[in-house]
Amino acid sequence: MQTSLIARLGGEEFAVLLTGFGDADIKEKTTRFLTEFSNHSYHDRDKTFHVTVSIGIAKKNELGQTLNALIHMADKALYQAKDNGRNCVVEFTSESL
Repeated sequence: MQTSLIARLGGEEFAVLLTGFGDADIKEKTTRFLTEFSNHSYHDRDKTFHVTVSIGIAKKNELGQTLNALIHMADKALYQAKDNGRNCVVEFTSESL
């Protein structure tokens, strides 16, 4: 069964929990979200704004991984995405440590 949950962590950071999706599905969904979101411009009075999206992904692969550990791993991947110039998706790997 596929389920999803979105929660605001604070500031401009959100967590999305996906269960029942394969690796290819998750990569495709996050990449599509990034593309669709960043292709829009936002207008306020006489100004136009373009927004970027940086996404960090962490996958639960091992028994015993806690929710806090997954959030920490996703946060590391998120900051790697920001360091890579923003507007991209980065998946946490053991090399991210």
